[in-house]
Amino acid sequence: MAEAKAVGIALSWARYIGINLQFLESDALTVVKALNDGIVSHSEFDDLLLNVFSVLSYFPGVLVKHVYREANAMAHDLTKFALGLDNDLIWLGESPLPIESIIVKDMISL
Repeated sequence: MAEAKAVGIALSWARYIGINLQFLESDALTVVKALNDGIVSHSEFDDLLLNVFSVLSYFPGVLVKHVYREANAMAHDLTKFALGLDNDLIWLGESPLPIESIIVKDMISL
């Protein structure tokens, strides 16, 4: 359930700042499958998914795909970094210091 809530918050934030999403990647396979299947029943998890579907509707054509946790290291490191922040922090046109080493590692492996 935490993953679905996190996806909903991230999508709301992206919409708020005007990001034009084309891809949504998550290592939460259950959430990705539910979003791609579009099936919702009547559980607490599904209530969270309804919120995600609602916000996702503002991003027509977005591709939701599963990635393995290893491929999502940047998101996890940024999340850990963000937990220690008192204020919002946005990077535009530059790499966030907390993940520069991961970016370099990813570029080398290409």
